[in-house]
Amino acid sequence: AQPLNDSYVCFFAPYSVSALMADDLPTLLYLPLRARAEALRLMFAYAQIPFRDVVVSLEDWPSLKPTMPPGPGAEFPGREKGNRALPVLRFSKSEMLPESREIAQWIATRAGPPLLPSDAALAQEAKDFFDKSQSLPGFWPTVLLIRFPEPAAEKIMRGEHLGDARFSDPNQTPIQSWYEGQPKFEDIKDLLLGLERILEQRSGTFFGGEQPHYGELGIFVQVDALVTLFGKKAALNGFSAKFRAWYGALSALPVVDVYKRIRPLQQGYPNSIIMNHLKPEDRRTAGSEAARFWAASRL
Repeated sequence: AQPLNDSYVCFFAPYSVSALMADDLPTLLYLPLRARAEALRLMFAYAQIPFRDVVVSLEDWPSLKPTMPPGPGAEFPGREKGNRALPVLRFSKSEMLPESREIAQWIATRAGPPLLPSDAALAQEAKDFFDKSQSLPGFWPTVLLIRFPEPAAEKIMRGEHLGDARFSDPNQTPIQSWYEGQPKFEDIKDLLLGLERILEQRSGTFFGGEQPHYGELGIFVQVDALVTLFGKKAALNGFSAKFRAWYGALSALPVVDVYKRIRPLQQGYPNSIIMNHLKPEDRRTAGSEAARFWAASRL
């Protein structure tokens, strides 16, 4: 395999034993999804750290899962603490790092400033931002774009009852009963507007100053998922000019621009919005859902 280009030193490979043993590069294992690996790939690209990006198919995952280290779990049914999940960063046959937050911290530490700011307060902010991007409500845009079946995702965005829709976990957990105990989709608006207020107090283009810290890449992925769901104009309509400029500046970074242009257009679970629509923003309901999202008054 060859590197993508001089600024994004990534070797793509489907999952196989030979792919894992190919060289001494750090190997990021993830499913054929954007989701939790998206920001990690951007971090590797921004830091110009060579790595191998191994995609594990949904068919291969059950046989590989028992060999993965236990992780901290997630919000979703069947993802209790100790569950073996991806992403995992593999350094050798016996050394593996699970969990997107821990992998992000490893990349940032390896890269140093500006991804991991030398200022202690900004370094803590970067960690907090990334944590917010990986849990609900901050993770909702990705969840609705790539994880849930389209009918359920649409109902969540419209604030409708989810009926008898169920997860595919062994207990066939009703999505509605699970959703009632979670932060709601609309809550991400308040989260992002709160971050916007922080940005308004900064003199630079980015939260980190003249260059972004790693937490911004996590938040950017979620805002970019909103843009994919609703279209840029509708998704950013409720944000300030400075916040829109922040999104534009991150999008224009060469490594981000290259990554977004070469990533697969469709990476998600079967029947998700991203798999059902080449351009999700053009689906019939996108405009009304975006309008509903921004209907409540700003903070």
